Amino acid sequence: MPRKSSNLRENILEVSAVLFRENEYKDVDMRRISKEVGSAVGTIYNYFPNKETLYVEVFKDSWEKTLINLDKITNMKDDPMKKAVKFVMEIYRGKEDRKYLSKQVIFHTIRKDAGKNEIKKIKDRWHNHISNNMKKIIIEANAVKNIGIDEKYYDHLTNTILIATLALDDFFSNNETSKEFIEIYIKKLLS
Repeated sequence: MPRKSSNLRENILEVSAVLFRENEYKDVDMRRISKEVGSAVGTIYNYFPNKETLYVEVFKDSWEKTLINLDKITNMKDDPMKKAVKFVMEIYRGKEDRKYLSKQVIFHTIRKDAGKNEIKKIKDRWHNHISNNMKKIIIEANAVKNIGIDEKYYDHLTNTILIATLALDDFFSNNETSKEFIEIYIKKLLS
């Protein structure tokens, strides 16, 4: 068995992340990845048995970074309204940074069952993580400003915010308008 290098593995992940962000899943293949990495296709397969496994790893890694940032925002000492806006902006920024990587997962364009199942687990995990953090911020806002939202609606409110954030591109033609909307939307929801 060929020797594996953690640096090459990281390089494969970095190059793949760029390719999956900038191109539809169907337009990226292992040959293209190997060409961009500067390595033989067989070498790529030593690290990742197929494109789906590589895609899942890239997707998981990209969300880990966002979740860490969301944890920092949730735990910061700041006005709950400001935290809520920063929190949702981070979700939006992460989605924008991921480009096709986010769109493909949101719209389920991964066709292999193994990849879909793994992506579903990751999506469920990040959804729960985001929901729990957003609920903490809503509870804090409710305690500070008495916004009058019953706890039984926290899940619905969190899901509404997530769906609206992920769908902004369908309504606004540029990022600045989307960011302005997020700020107004969150402040109105939590006031």
